[in-house]
Amino acid sequence: MLMNRGDSPELLAPAGDFDAMRAAVVNGADAVYFGLSDLNARRRAANFTRPQLPEVMKYLHDHNVRGYVALNTLIYSDELPAAVEFAKACAAGGADAIIIQDLGLVRLIHAIAPTLPIHGSTQMTLTDFQLPTSLARLKPRWMSVNLAMPRHRTMLPGGESRVLSR
Repeated sequence: MLMNRGDSPELLAPAGDFDAMRAAVVNGADAVYFGLSDLNARRRAANFTRPQLPEVMKYLHDHNVRGYVALNTLIYSDELPAAVEFAKACAAGGADAIIIQDLGLVRLIHAIAPTLPIHGSTQMTLTDFQLPTSLARLKPRWMSVNLAMPRHRTMLPGGESRVLSR
């Protein structure tokens, strides 16, 4: 069983191949995110394949590390059948969550894999500190969404988040 860190920050590391994944695990990552061969913003990076997903997830879970699969691009209508197969593969392969950019996929993914958590990608460009609050109000009760805030943000006392000025 994976440990729940509660309110502690999660150390999340990218990994596109077995060497990078092992390095992340050995160096203390709580979770690893990676793309598969298609439909992700890491398309030009090394990626695992769909057939490798069960092996990747077994390794991560054997080391008490979560694995999040990136589906973090905007999906065009002609890509919807591929996105459906992608989500099915993530659920069947034991992924701990799927990371999305396209909010239009939320209900589709939930219909395919109702227990698969959905995480919001930094590609969503939630640059206003009030947007996550608004999104939380819109989310259906069944949806479990974590948001990755853009890297140019700062946390203020009391947990308030603001965009850093340039």
